[in-house]
Formats: sequence, C-alpha cells, structure tokens
Amino acid sequence: MLELNSIAYHLGENISIHEAKKDLDYIVSKTDQEFALFEVAEHSWIYLKNYGSIVFINVEESLRQDLLLHFINDSSEINSLPSDDFSIIVQEGVLPRADFGKVYVSNISIDVAHVIALNMAQTVALDDFQSRVESLLETTRQLSNYLKAKGKLSASPLKVKRLIGQTLVLKNRMAENLYIFDSPDVIWDDKELTELDTQMHADLEFSRRHEGIQLNLTTVKENLDTFLSIQQHKHSSLLEWIIILLILLEVIQIIIEKI
Repeated sequence: MLELNSIAYHLGENISIHEAKKDLDYIVSKTDQEFALFEVAEHSWIYLKNYGSIVFINVEESLRQDLLLHFINDSSEINSLPSDDFSIIVQEGVLPRADFGKVYVSNISIDVAHVIALNMAQTVALDDFQSRVESLLETTRQLSNYLKAKGKLSASPLKVKRLIGQTLVLKNRMAENLYIFDSPDVIWDDKELTELDTQMHADLEFSRRHEGIQLNLTTVKENLDTFLSIQQHKHSSLLEWIIILLILLEVIQIIIEKI
C-alpha cells in the first residue's frame, strides 16, 4: 500500500497556463489552454487550472511554498488561501472511492492524478466563490437590518452600485471559468476513472454547493436591486419637491408683479 498527500489552493485570480509552462522547469505531462499537469518526480505532480487553482500531489512543502510565492508574491497571504487536502491511498485491487478526505485507487497513473487534481481544483474554487458570496450576503444583511431599524439605507447609491457590480462580476466569473461538472476526457474510455470521478463529485458535494452559491447570489442581487429602487424613488421624490418649489416661487413672483 502507498499513501500520498495532496493539497489544493485557490489563488482568487486566473492563471496564465501559457506563461506558467514557460516559467516552470518541470516536465509537462498533460496540457491544454485551460490546465497543465507537471511531473515533478515519480508519483509527484503539480496541477494548474486556469481559473486560479493549484494542486500538489506528493510534493514537498518547501516546493509548494516556493511555487505559491511565484504566483502571489506575499508569504503572509498563503495561509489565508482557500485550501483542501486529501490522502491518496494506492492499494492493489481496491475499487475507486472517496470519503472523509481520502481517495482510494488501485494504481496512481498520470490519468488518475489528473482526475483527482481536477476535482480538488474545483472544490477549492467553489470554497473561494462561496466565501465571496457569503461576504456579499452579510453586507446586504447588515443593510437590511439598518433599513428595518432606521427606515432608511446606510449606503450611498454609489456603494450599492458597486456591490451590484461585484455580484455581477462574481456571477459571470463562475459562469465563464468554473465548469462545475467538468471532467477530463480520459474518463470516458476507462471505467475505473469514470467511477473515481463520480465518487469524488459525490464526496465533495459539487451539485449541492453550486446550487447554494447560485441561490445566495440571486438573493444578494434581489436585495441590491431593492436598495437601488428605494434610492431611485427617494431621488425622484426629491426632484418632484424641487419642481413643486420652483413652480411655487414662479407663482409668487407673478403675484408680486401684479401687485
């Protein structure tokens, strides 16, 4: 039996796969425009996904730290990056399965490493999106509580518009970059790889978490649209009073001139 450690991080920003292949001095085992799988040594890989995830399989901590610093340039940020880890248990004859932070496989090939790395890349990306959405949700919750207590909004129209912008950017980034049900092509010709991918999808609860994020994004957007509508109504009311006042002044002026 062989046990390998694996850990994934999400940087929060996209990674240029083209530039990474030029900068990193490792053998490129598999690649396309969206990912690169580098072989560091026997049973040791680094996986980069273009939407900002890095996965290390059986890679020493010092090398992990060096590579993370290559992308973020600030050691103090590493500990705050969304991360997740799995133990890969390689045991002859075992059926592929994943549960409680462990993945069981009968062999550890490049294709197996690819399937595991892609799933780990997706889960830390989901963690990052979930954290960002929860932050937006908490902000709108505070604005709602203030509106309930004071009968007015504590945020300016500009701040509300910026929050709407953040929400739309986040939603678009998920739609463009995070294919939550994405699977490597190699699984379609291999029953064990297909089962491994299915097992990891289920264990990491991709569907439930993705639906939760989308629901929270919708709630945030609806709240912000309501806040903006309130502010626009307030602005319209102010303009109406200004117009009424101007008309009144004009009438007073006419009366004065007739006297």
